[in-house]
Amino acid sequence: MAFCENNGKSVSQSELKALGILHQYASKIIAKHVFGIEDRTILNAIECHTTLKANPSIVDKMVFLSDKLSWKEPEMADLIYRMKTKLKYNVEDSLDLALFEYHKDMYDKRDSMPCYHDWSSEAYHYLNEKILEKAHGKY
Repeated sequence: MAFCENNGKSVSQSELKALGILHQYASKIIAKHVFGIEDRTILNAIECHTTLKANPSIVDKMVFLSDKLSWKEPEMADLIYRMKTKLKYNVEDSLDLALFEYHKDMYDKRDSMPCYHDWSSEAYHYLNEKILEKAHGKY
């Protein structure tokens, strides 16, 4: 928490409930200052690789999915399988459907989670709206 605050991050109330979530912000700072990454697209993707956010870039989506699909925990196997089954359509729709599968699962569990991050909520609502618009032919 101190590392993040010392680097300009204001820690939210939800983040205080599960400080591990701050690793995504800390990772951005490390990538920038230790590894010399200056590309904003990459830094932004690192910063939201755990929660995602509303209106994610294609890089945000790819990094987020890469992180989640690498999980090996048995309790996540069903969710990962469901996400992978969405990755057979055209690229943009496929990514959005896989992302929504994850975020819908988290949204449904939000009340039992130690930290349901604001960005996760924003990503869920963004993806839900985007998928509904697509289903109704509005994009």
